Amino acid sequence: MTRLIIPLLLVMAAGGGVSAGEGCPPADVMLERLESVEVGRGARTARFGAEPPRDLYSEAIHDVGVPVVGRQGKQGHGVLVAELPVGDFWKAINDEDHQALDGGYVPVGHSEVIEGTPRGASRTVFQYYQQWGIGRWWVSRVRINTELYADSDGSMWELTWEDENDGVDPSVPPISLVSSKIDRLDASRGAWLLVPLAGSCTLVEHFSWTEPGGVAGALAPMRIKSALKQTLVGLERMAREHIPISDPDHQFVGPDGKALP
Repeated sequence: MTRLIIPLLLVMAAGGGVSAGEGCPPADVMLERLESVEVGRGARTARFGAEPPRDLYSEAIHDVGVPVVGRQGKQGHGVLVAELPVGDFWKAINDEDHQALDGGYVPVGHSEVIEGTPRGASRTVFQYYQQWGIGRWWVSRVRINTELYADSDGSMWELTWEDENDGVDPSVPPISLVSSKIDRLDASRGAWLLVPLAGSCTLVEHFSWTEPGGVAGALAPMRIKSALKQTLVGLERMAREHIPISDPDHQFVGPDGKALP
């Protein structure tokens, strides 16, 4: 297997022995683990043409629990090293039906699986966002990347999405609740990539490219960083607070397609 070479990370790790927190090993250990993973095979690069955010990896590893973000035009990256088992954070990002609860773990007004099995390997999700009279609704096809998990020997847990707005009827609930009040999002795609760095330490990468269109499109670049931070922090909180008591009616599925405990 080809090793991922990250010169900046190697330089910053040279000091070694930095304590990262109760759940995470020292920074140099985390960096070594990350260097052994071919993160360039993730969908953010393989499907969407964006390079891995290597500088953000380094920042996040040296500041555990603090989200770091970056933006290039309509494309955004967010990285967080969370002191959580990979399965806990994985469950939070796969639990769309509950992501708008308790004031919103993610910055959306509504989140609902409208086709497929909630938390399953492939499903269609309806969400919308509205603030100060401006908003957008969208429908996304969400897929778990079982192939990447297998090819990486379990070192990469990935979920991707792409908009499927053209394939839905906006006059049918639940979309009809907002389709007459706010416009449809033009286009969106992205991915979540989780890399377990230790038993209770996970590197979380969130990639997103969005074209809202209209006035919202002109304002979108100013919101990308804040939205990324809110999403990362919110889902970490969801993993800690909500997932342990989450509705058991639908089983969570891991990236190997098997049911999670």
